[in-house]
Amino acid sequence: MTALMSQEALRAHLAQGDLLTLREALAELHSADLANEVGGLPPSEAAKLMRALTPAQQSKVFVYFGPRFQIAIARHIARPDFARIVTDMSHDERADLWKALSVDQRATLLPALAQAEREDIRRLAAYPEGTTGAAMTSDYATLAPEMTAAEAIAHLRAEAPDTETIYTDYDVFALPILTTGGRLVGIVTMDDALDIGRAASAATLARFGATGAFAGDDLDMRGSTLGRIFRVRLVWLSILSIFGVVTVGYIAGQEALLAEMLILAAFVAPIIDMGGNTGSQSATLVIRAMALGQLELRARDIWFVLRREIPVLAGLGLVVASLMAVLATLGQTIAPQVLWVI
Repeated sequence: MTALMSQEALRAHLAQGDLLTLREALAELHSADLANEVGGLPPSEAAKLMRALTPAQQSKVFVYFGPRFQIAIARHIARPDFARIVTDMSHDERADLWKALSVDQRATLLPALAQAEREDIRRLAAYPEGTTGAAMTSDYATLAPEMTAAEAIAHLRAEAPDTETIYTDYDVFALPILTTGGRLVGIVTMDDALDIGRAASAATLARFGATGAFAGDDLDMRGSTLGRIFRVRLVWLSILSIFGVVTVGYIAGQEALLAEMLILAAFVAPIIDMGGNTGSQSATLVIRAMALGQLELRARDIWFVLRREIPVLAGLGLVVASLMAVLATLGQTIAPQVLWVI
């Protein structure tokens, strides 16, 4: 981890219960670096190492863990300590953690929280996943329009230490979330928006890679069970197998032609390869457009893609066909009608 503390030395100090040495060695590390090292330990040892950190460090490190690891560590942390960590978390992060906790864990945690934290968690956790409300935080500062500049500065100075961001909403660091009546209920910060964008891009790639789920979350290499990975992949492979059988059936239907002009069989592989390469190019362009928000899965955008792709593909087909005909003619003597078929 650092020049002062190797992974082996860290585990040795944990085994000896030497938390004071660990606290001194870890005092200068950034929270993200600490989380990286703690995340490499089993949950029971990670919980011990968390106790070596200062209370301020504990909450800062905890938010860098994934939900599953947070829950695993929570099983080894005393309820008052866990409640303090949750209280120190940002509003949206503790709402996400709350959703991931079991019913028993919620029942254990809730009495240890202050009334304000309870109500805030319940309100934010009530928004369904995939909505803007589920990504927003109620940790923001507001100014009344009738305030003077001096009053506004004093107000922000008083609230800034306890809020997630005090920057404006015009293409900078946060977006305001309003009710239909125009009342401000929260903000979505830039880091949360980036996380949502990354998740959406990953979902798009999963669907184009034939690993997207028709229902529920998409496959995750670490989080999905073996049974779920098997079932989802089997569905897509079965669908692709059906199309494969149709293709084979079509080729088999040309058996008489292939028997009469055996040279055509030699061109089946490059033609299929060319189709696959062309499809990959088209898919890449569509994935990029969807990632940038230019396209969505709707009939209007599908028709738009077809109108753009068909002329391009027709032109590419003519050029590549001419190239193959030239190469085939240079390589060996082939009847003109064969070249036209190819």
